[in-house]
Amino acid sequence: MFQINFTLPRRHRKTGMSKNPLAREVILALCVKLAIIIAAAFFVFGPGQRPKVDAGGVQARLIEPFSQSPLARTISP
Repeated sequence: MFQINFTLPRRHRKTGMSKNPLAREVILALCVKLAIIIAAAFFVFGPGQRPKVDAGGVQARLIEPFSQSPLARTISP
């Protein structure tokens, strides 16, 4: 008869990010940079920075200058 003795190897080594401190520092730097970019985007392009647009403002800026031009008066029936 044959007798097989086999045991699974146990890992005593560190694995993952704790093994390499450079990888941990790179991931930390990337997370900090991502947080800075998100914060800058929120403060620079956030809803508080957008101008208020209403129908009166659009009419005053876009429609009225063309209706007051000499060409608009001569072309209209």
